[in-house]
Amino acid sequence: MDYTPLGDIISTVTILIQGSPEIDYLFQHHLPDREIILDTREIREVLGDVPLSEPEVLAWIEESLREQYAS
Repeated sequence: MDYTPLGDIISTVTILIQGSPEIDYLFQHHLPDREIILDTREIREVLGDVPLSEPEVLAWIEESLREQYAS
């Protein structure tokens, strides 16, 4: 589902993280009424040694972004 003129940005961000989980990503999207933010450094702090490429982590990242766009 497209959320922005950028296309399906949620899937794009999730695929980037899945493909290169060792890279730190800071995704920020400024909208007229809010800002969407995902910082993998913050996620790593909470997860510890759990890789960002784990299916459960990727599902959480995707859901987090969907919730931010929906609100």
